[in-house]
Order: sequence, then C-alpha cells, then structure tokens
Amino acid sequence: MKTLNTLNTQLVKVLSQALPNISLDWRQSLVLEKLTFQQQTYAQNLPIAALEQLDLAALLRVTDQNWYDLSQKLNFSKDVRNWLKEAQTIRNRWAHAPAGGLPDEVYYRDLDTLERLMQAFGADNGTLETINQEKKHLLRKLADAESKAEPPKTETSSPETFQLGTVVRLKADLNKIGAIIGALTGGDTETRYQVFSGSRYFCESLLGASQPQ
Repeated sequence: MKTLNTLNTQLVKVLSQALPNISLDWRQSLVLEKLTFQQQTYAQNLPIAALEQLDLAALLRVTDQNWYDLSQKLNFSKDVRNWLKEAQTIRNRWAHAPAGGLPDEVYYRDLDTLERLMQAFGADNGTLETINQEKKHLLRKLADAESKAEPPKTETSSPETFQLGTVVRLKADLNKIGAIIGALTGGDTETRYQVFSGSRYFCESLLGASQPQ
C-alpha cells in the first residue's frame, strides 16, 4: 500500500523535529533503546540523524514507545494513540498480504485509519486529498460489486435523484460518507437510498445530502 510509504515519510518529519527537543541524547535514549534487538542491530550502524533509513515498523515502534513525551510535546489526543496502534497492525497485515492484495473492504478501513493518523501528524493537504480520492474510488468499487451481487428491490425517480456509485455526505451527519448502491421505495413518498460506508450498510432518505468536495 503506497500510503504506508507516505506514513513513513511523515513519521520521519515528526520524529526528526520532536525527539531532539525531548532529549539531547535522543538517538540513544529515544530511538536505539526503544527498538527490538533486531532493529537495534541495523540502526546502531546508521548516521546519528538517519531516521529516514529506518523502516516503518521501527518508526512506529519509536513513536509508540515515546508516546507520553510526544503527546505532551505535540498535544496529541488519546484517539491518535489508538490510530497509531492500529497503524502497527495495518503495517503487519500489508507486510504479509498475498500477492493479489487484500479485500477492498479491508483496504478502505485501513486507508481511513491512516488518513486520520496522517492528519493528526500534520500531513499536507495534497497528501490527504490523495488518500481521500483513493477512498472514494474504493467506495465506488464496493458499491458496484454490491449492486451486481444484489440488485436493488425497486428503482424510482425522485425530484432529488442520485446515481448509483455517487459518494454522498449526509446533511444530518456530516461525518457519515458513503456510496449509493441502490434506490428503494415502499410506502414512503420519499426515495430511500441504500448506502455503503466502510464495512457498514444503511438506508437513508437523502433529501438535503451533498457530494463531498
């Protein structure tokens, strides 16, 4: 997953700026002493400031092992710690992924976690937008696969019509984003849409919904 390489670069930036402000002996006390024996064997022969030559597993471990000092210095919330823990699992999962990759549902959930972590670590807007576009692409793929596997019960027209595969943000809950996979009708006067969001499905009337920018 390319986003893991981007996370590697972002961690180098964060740690390079923060660790020297925590300890003058940061390379020994905050990096080398926090690594596993195998990681130490490799890292101790590197130049003093060569964090960029550490792999992602080592960088995530250094960040995790120094979490208290980093969170105090950079004002990280508890949520960021949770995302960091998940990122370690994500890294391990993708390091041992089969040649054909992992399911799109897993890919989407992992991207969502990494996007949140990267945002907390101060990634630039261009980087975050790239991740967001990849998430939208995956949502459309998942919506397309779902619609082919289980066609919607009834399709209908509405004054406010959305196409299948359209990614929408609910007006009532701006944090809820998903892709439309079907239009349903029953006794209601409004069309209700079946929406896929991450690993969840829900049905909503989308009056007032908008497409996220």
